[in-house]
Amino acid sequence: MKNISKAEYYKAIELIKEYHRQNKTAIRDFMYNSSATDIMSIRLFNGLKSVDHKERYHYIEDITIEGFVRIRNMGAKSWIEFQELRDLVLCK
Repeated sequence: MKNISKAEYYKAIELIKEYHRQNKTAIRDFMYNSSATDIMSIRLFNGLKSVDHKERYHYIEDITIEGFVRIRNMGAKSWIEFQELRDLVLCK
């Protein structure tokens, strides 16, 4: 097996991160330009708008339940709705 240098390793890591960034859905796109926009509740829409405004997260794939429930007025019902809509958008 060939040994690689640290520079090559870090370059490969950056390439992988770039690949993942290009395949993620921005919160703003999810809110305004997806099929979920028409069926999203006002509560969830406003919660995601505050997340986007404060720039806690940039992509919907990065949002975890721990971070989600810390958003004002977001709880279990909103999390379930978010998961369903996220799956709807990501499976297309």
